[in-house]
Amino acid sequence: MKLVKLLSAGLSTILLVPLLATGASAGEPGDIVARLGSGVDPAAIAAASDTTVVEPVLASRNVWRFRSDHDAHKAADKIKKQEGVAYAEEDITGSIPEAGGRMSGWNDGEARAVPSTEDDFRTQPAVGLLDLAAAHEQTHGAGVRVAVLDTGVDPSAVPFVTLDGGWDLVDDDPDPNEVANGVDDDGDGTVDEAHGHGTHITAIVDLAAPDVTVMPFRVLDAEGMGSSFLAAEAIWMALEQGADVINISFGAGEKSKVLEQAVKDAEDQQVVIVAAAGNTGTDEKHYPAEFDEVIATAALATDGTVLAGFSSRGGWVDISAPGEHIIAPVPGGGWASWSGTSMAAPFISGQAALLLALAPDMEAEDVWKALEEDALKVEDGGEGLVQLVASIGWVHEHYLEG
Repeated sequence: MKLVKLLSAGLSTILLVPLLATGASAGEPGDIVARLGSGVDPAAIAAASDTTVVEPVLASRNVWRFRSDHDAHKAADKIKKQEGVAYAEEDITGSIPEAGGRMSGWNDGEARAVPSTEDDFRTQPAVGLLDLAAAHEQTHGAGVRVAVLDTGVDPSAVPFVTLDGGWDLVDDDPDPNEVANGVDDDGDGTVDEAHGHGTHITAIVDLAAPDVTVMPFRVLDAEGMGSSFLAAEAIWMALEQGADVINISFGAGEKSKVLEQAVKDAEDQQVVIVAAAGNTGTDEKHYPAEFDEVIATAALATDGTVLAGFSSRGGWVDISAPGEHIIAPVPGGGWASWSGTSMAAPFISGQAALLLALAPDMEAEDVWKALEEDALKVEDGGEGLVQLVASIGWVHEHYLEG
């Protein structure tokens, strides 16, 4: 997925930007991103493909950026054919600022600071809609590892969350903490608008499944920007670190074969992937949510009976969850109310974790079957609102009884 500039649940208003381009046209120059095998010399790859080496995208994974001054399409094909190349795909980051092969999280409007407490957080309306109290009488998600691909996490803001592993793919180091640099890097007039997004998402996962272990992967910077390549690498790293569920609260209007392959690899390992459907308020498809292997999650309005006006919708959406005015902690020790499909997805990820804690050998497809059991239909919202107690009953019937 060469991802368009999307929405990040940052601390200020962000407008959805339509996909303006899909990359360089045939015969045009452009950049290519490729992962090379151990010991493969990027200079040799460049010489064989009539490109130049630009920079490492992710040195720890041997992912490099190359540049073609002639035809990026042909150059990508040449690089793919070289021995020791795991993948190669065009990257349009340098050509279209609005699309730019970039992505960010799905929020709607700005986060509002609210005078809340942890008790308010754990008793907010979404908790009742999902009947989490009844579900927690049977499961808390213990033993399940949920990877959160986002802006990182501020551990001091979520002391109640068990954190382990993860990686910072933006700075390529083992510390996936949220980082705000105080600079308007994307030139949109707002500084660090996505700072706190990952912390907010992490807390929502824990709200649904308080005994899970969260693995934070920082793939978006403080502006809420990242690349499909970092997202794909984060999925592969999450698999290597034993993830059971992967939450992706971002997306875009264009596919990436590399990201699609990472998603397929996750499915092959029976890992559940949940992604936010987007905030266009239309039936426009977004990726990775649209991939068959992913549970595409729309956002419900506060009363849980209809989709929120901003939520993407339509026949390609799989399920819905609360996503309007969700309270959770943010860096600095405060609390914020945020709206978006970004906030809906981690509720589904947490619910999936609750089910997997009951039956760790459950296949990903069966997790989906359990989630849709007796779900309350919502127009254009897929199977609708999960009935978690019914989902737990499905697990008992198919995995725990007899």
